Amino acid sequence: MQTKVLYSLFACVLLLLIIGGTAAGQDPAQQDPQQEKPKEKSAVSPRGARSLVEDIFGNPRHKVGFSIGAFEVYQNNIYQTSQNLQPAMSATITARVFVNLGRRKSRFHLDYGAGYQFYNNKQGLNAPTQHGTAGYNYQLSRKATFDVQDSFSSSRNGYDNILSSILAPSYYAPNFSTEIMLQRQRITRNNLTARLGFNAGKNSFGLFGAYNLYRFGSASQQDLDGFSVGASYSRQITKWLFLSNSYSGYLNKVDPIYHSARIHQLQVGGFRFKLGANWQADIGGGIELANTNGRNLWKEDVSASLTWNSPSHMLSIQYHRGFFSTIGISGILQSDQGHLSFGSRLTNRLNLQMAALYVHGSNFYNNLGTNTNGSMEYYSALGGLQFSLFQGLIASANITYRNQRARGIAGLPISLDSYAAFAGLQYAFPSGIR
Repeated sequence: MQTKVLYSLFACVLLLLIIGGTAAGQDPAQQDPQQEKPKEKSAVSPRGARSLVEDIFGNPRHKVGFSIGAFEVYQNNIYQTSQNLQPAMSATITARVFVNLGRRKSRFHLDYGAGYQFYNNKQGLNAPTQHGTAGYNYQLSRKATFDVQDSFSSSRNGYDNILSSILAPSYYAPNFSTEIMLQRQRITRNNLTARLGFNAGKNSFGLFGAYNLYRFGSASQQDLDGFSVGASYSRQITKWLFLSNSYSGYLNKVDPIYHSARIHQLQVGGFRFKLGANWQADIGGGIELANTNGRNLWKEDVSASLTWNSPSHMLSIQYHRGFFSTIGISGILQSDQGHLSFGSRLTNRLNLQMAALYVHGSNFYNNLGTNTNGSMEYYSALGGLQFSLFQGLIASANITYRNQRARGIAGLPISLDSYAAFAGLQYAFPSGIR
């Protein structure tokens, strides 16, 4: 029943986006060429931040396309438990289709993929997986933009899942909630975000909202509905210095037998430094207020980042200190999070992507608002190479590693250590390589 509800939710969002995308396909800009304005600098992410396949799928010139793939996977800890370590080999077949509509001011993108994983001598673990994304962005005016994105997935957790690995984002944004390592099970997710931005000279304003839905296959985990809203303001002081302020509010709504968690974040006096054409540094601070079972918790908010973008390369280093809610386990932790990502289009046919995440959480407050003095430490790393053998055929090799240690947090294994390696071939049409 819950799965049907999720499919209905994704279908409704998809229908709305398709309506917008149809309007996007009917380009309203049938203007006199003499009235066209000079093209603005593209906001598209560097090529190094995208895989070769995503380059093809995200190219607005490619209206319709598909890809098929086959992968071989090795994982050292198939059950994701600290007691029953069993390695396993598996093979996965995948298929994806995409649609791009619109030009200029209005664009729509739809992407859907499905796959099936076969395990050697472990047929009970064979399972399908699917992933869908839909997005629509519209230039309301010269000063206003609107963007909505929705993603849906249903799969076994674990980095042996091919679709979740090849679709892993290169950029990372520290969030109020973190998906931690749980015992092996099917997890269904739906994440919807919407943004409205205004740019008035040296002043920029933004409104945003998000809805995150999680449904777990294991009864020991708690299904989640997370809502967040916020607003931001930024003012350009000089060519290289910006002053920013923001507010974000998050509600982690779980089953009525548990207590919801709320987190409020206020950042005041954040600074952004433009360090040349490709470098940017951000630093900010403020306060965070968390509430669980009527108990208020206060903590300083600290964030910092350094990014470097060029047409073919990207580097991002981020740090955040504050509260976060553990997805699947009802509670709040005080955390320090660090993230590093790097991507490089080494040649027109070779792409490299790497990422690492570290999370340290302490002073765990459970759903009763009690400090259990619980703590957890989590870190992961991912690296991959993609090479275009010839037009449309792409070979890839990836490795992922995750480690999690927990103490005093009910529902979390004491220790988990898992890595997976996979290699495969994908054929994409149309081809992005000439």
